[in-house]
Amino acid sequence: MQDETQSTRKTARTYNTIARRYRKMKAMPLSHYIVEPTVLGLIGDVEGLDAIDLACGEGRWTRELKRLGAATAAGVDISEEMIRLAEAEEQREPLGCSYSIADVATLETGRMYDIAVGAFLLNYASSSEQLLALCAAAARLLRPNGRFVGINTNMSLDVTAYENWRELGRWMTTTRERSNGDPITIHLAGEDGKELSFDNYYLNPSIYEDAFDKAGFKTFRWVQPAISNDALSIKSPEFWDRFLKQPQVIGFEAEM
Repeated sequence: MQDETQSTRKTARTYNTIARRYRKMKAMPLSHYIVEPTVLGLIGDVEGLDAIDLACGEGRWTRELKRLGAATAAGVDISEEMIRLAEAEEQREPLGCSYSIADVATLETGRMYDIAVGAFLLNYASSSEQLLALCAAAARLLRPNGRFVGINTNMSLDVTAYENWRELGRWMTTTRERSNGDPITIHLAGEDGKELSFDNYYLNPSIYEDAFDKAGFKTFRWVQPAISNDALSIKSPEFWDRFLKQPQVIGFEAEM
């Protein structure tokens, strides 16, 4: 428990420090051409639904849920600075989103939702216990038949392919003998030439599947990432075919 608390605090400190630079780097090719179409495809039709964005960061997906017609859209993040950025954006362009600072693993909101989004949330779990706590939190928040969708660092990707997609501005490094709980350092290339890095943690995909089952989800599936319609404007079809065979990121969907 102490190690998990330290890991959570480390994540909060990291994002309080890098929040503004991290927001700018979300405009890089991987985000626009892959992350956005993947997450939008998983969210689907949310007209009239109550939605919550777990580890919402600066509120990118919270705002999108509201634009897509969600009746309510709440964002939660452990980083005070990220929530500050989200609230500033809400003031600039009021959409009716609400935000709060909290650790998703222990989150209690006092209300239920139809859909929860977790974009790059679960890959911060450094143990099976911590992963289960995150999945259980999502399950607690969802109504019957509610969905939990998101995108994750691809834990199935072989270590030998970690640097394959550096030209997309995101690559990874890890320990030589990758084991459960080992850090996966994510490297992002900034337009200013400065690199931004932070840690995710490796857990075998079977641990993910077990956590969703133990949390009470009826179904769980990995979802191959999607490529946007304009992706061919920067890379060839052959490039994207190779990426989809060894993607750095992968979607997921689970239902209560």
